[in-house]
Amino acid sequence: ALAALIGAADAARAQLTEADIFVAEGILALEDKKYDEALGHFRLALQREADHIEALYYSGVAKMAQGKPAEALPFLEQARRKSPTDTSVAFQLGLAHFGLNQYDRAEPLLEEIFAREPTLDSLGYYVGFIRHRKGQHQEALRAFRAGRTTDPDIAQLTRFYTGLALAQLGLPAQAAAEV
Repeated sequence: ALAALIGAADAARAQLTEADIFVAEGILALEDKKYDEALGHFRLALQREADHIEALYYSGVAKMAQGKPAEALPFLEQARRKSPTDTSVAFQLGLAHFGLNQYDRAEPLLEEIFAREPTLDSLGYYVGFIRHRKGQHQEALRAFRAGRTTDPDIAQLTRFYTGLALAQLGLPAQAAAEV
């Protein structure tokens, strides 16, 4: 039995490509907020495998972490083409469009995810904000209330926009209590 486990472990290691190793190193750098170093690892991975989905995705994540959504877009769009049903890719791509105030492009991505996973961290805020901008205050309120977040800034923004939506719905007392 031990020999079978060792053989399986060896096979798993053999299946890792050089690009996979660069991606793993990049993720570690990304977790340490060493974004340029992470991007260097992802770049090396993409030189080996131009369509490596994780290298594309995490390159976009690193660019987003640097506050560069325009530079994140090409990576995330390519990742989305390679993996059109991946929730993480769609969410990051939606956030990149949102960060560029391209709400019309962010909306279908974020709404699609919201329909499946309304409690995905911070998603309710983004969907609610877009709905609020469109004057869909009741729907915005539903998104804000369904959403969850671990980010205190997003939580504060959610309360603020919930208050605005309540005020627009003619509920000033509830709006004041929310803010």
